[in-house]
Amino acid sequence: MTETELIIAMCHEAWYVRERAAQDPEATEEVLRAAIHDPNLWVRVAAAGNPAADEGILFLAMVDPDWRVRQAAAGNPAATKWVLRDALRDQDPEVRKAAAANPAADEQVLLIAATNGMAATAARNPSATELVRAVAARMLA
Repeated sequence: MTETELIIAMCHEAWYVRERAAQDPEATEEVLRAAIHDPNLWVRVAAAGNPAADEGILFLAMVDPDWRVRQAAAGNPAATKWVLRDALRDQDPEVRKAAAANPAADEQVLLIAATNGMAATAARNPSATELVRAVAARMLA
């Protein structure tokens, strides 16, 4: 969709039209900002999971009351280490697991995950270093 079409879609009364706009890889910050504040859960999940979302959008997602929005942000490949660290402190284990499994996680984030109840997930992360796998193995022993 074009930027104009995305903005128009975000004004549509049907949530699935707004969800589609929030999922679009060409979505602008304006579209994603509107989507992350949408009253519909699935529109917010789509915005939080969109790889075009910047750190600001992802931090907004991390304070959403629904764990599924926070989980989508934690699993977003565009998530920065700061977003992932925030996700690792989340009350919901699914959010923490998504952060530990995110391939964008660096060694520091994975070490935090491994030493805070997410050892198995951190060890399976494709970005896990030998150090992360060793720490995870020790935590699981």
